[in-house]
Amino acid sequence: MNWYDKIAYFYDFFSKKIYTTARKELVNNIGLQKGDTVLLIACGTGLSFDVIETKIQSEGLIIGIDNSKKMLEFAKQKIEKKGWRNIFLIHDDIRLLSPSLIRKYVGRNIEFDKVIGELAFSVIPDWEKVVDKSIELLKEDGKIGVLDGYRNQKDWFSRLLNFFPKSDVSRNISEYLGLVTKNYWSKKLGRTKILFIGIGNKKNNEQ
Repeated sequence: MNWYDKIAYFYDFFSKKIYTTARKELVNNIGLQKGDTVLLIACGTGLSFDVIETKIQSEGLIIGIDNSKKMLEFAKQKIEKKGWRNIFLIHDDIRLLSPSLIRKYVGRNIEFDKVIGELAFSVIPDWEKVVDKSIELLKEDGKIGVLDGYRNQKDWFSRLLNFFPKSDVSRNISEYLGLVTKNYWSKKLGRTKILFIGIGNKKNNEQ
């Protein structure tokens, strides 16, 4: 069984306590507008649906992708409870992300205004490739926004941070985003400064 299938039942309880403010800060800084199309990488149980819907409203669109069936079941419950009609969920391997994968599940081609990855790239295998594929799905000058953690020390505290989410916080995701986007901006969060948000624009082909 997928690790996140196992922890899905109590994921919201812990995640809300730790990450709610950080999630809101990312969404508030990425510049969502009414009618935007948004791709949520590793959307999990849909904890950010509410705050994103407030920004994009019913004219917008959210596509959430995750490889945990159980996490998506909880996300679907949120969608049904709120009556949202503009959220599509994709249960598939995020490493296969492509225009054809989106078209397979949604039934049409979509270019996204924003891509958001919350606590995703420290977990996903081949994460650099997934970042690249995510950016390719953006409209010209679209934005990718990330909430994640970074700590390079190889000690007990890093092992503890990695244990519950099965992550690797030694990945310098922010540095990589700075290389593959333009106008990149980042901010460290909290007292430990391990969490960060980072936002960058898709580069033009000639850049």
